[in-house]
Amino acid sequence: MYCQSLAENRAAIELDTRIRTKFRGCGSRRTVSKPYMTPQPHKHHGAEKVFRGWVPQANADMNITPMIDVLLVLLVIFMAALPLSQKGLDVDLPPQTQPQNTPPPRLDQIVLEYTAQRKLSVNHQDVELPQLEAKLRTIFEERRDKTMFIMADGTLRYGDIVGVIDAARGAGVQRVGIVTERMRRGTSIAP
Repeated sequence: MYCQSLAENRAAIELDTRIRTKFRGCGSRRTVSKPYMTPQPHKHHGAEKVFRGWVPQANADMNITPMIDVLLVLLVIFMAALPLSQKGLDVDLPPQTQPQNTPPPRLDQIVLEYTAQRKLSVNHQDVELPQLEAKLRTIFEERRDKTMFIMADGTLRYGDIVGVIDAARGAGVQRVGIVTERMRRGTSIAP
């Protein structure tokens, strides 16, 4: 039986005091149960099952969340401290000068020119593409330095120049250099 209100609880206390006073004079030693202390079923408010706690078990999975937090904090600290640690000097560099004494081109270099009209010449001697490999073979068979430079027009396709390089490799040329427009003009690479 549940004590639903404060009035019922007071009534139970008064009943208990009457029972005690009634048996006080008898000298009886028997115990009298108190109506408000009797074990009563616990009333659950909305829960049908009683949930019990469980003992945590050992887990082999690594929790990397704290490690990521620490790494992010370190990243922010280093990003904030990096601009403070940089030191620099103001330097006035002299303007770039062109070399006054450029050495004259070596006469023993082999230079192949390829024009926009698809005309080939080796050291200013005209040659046709089918005879190019034979001509280069006769030039390079007695030379120790097997280097050739190609000066091609900028409008030519790369495939055309690859055909010339293949013919030079077939003739025994070991190194092929490409001379660009900027190199011909003699301008510097830096803007």
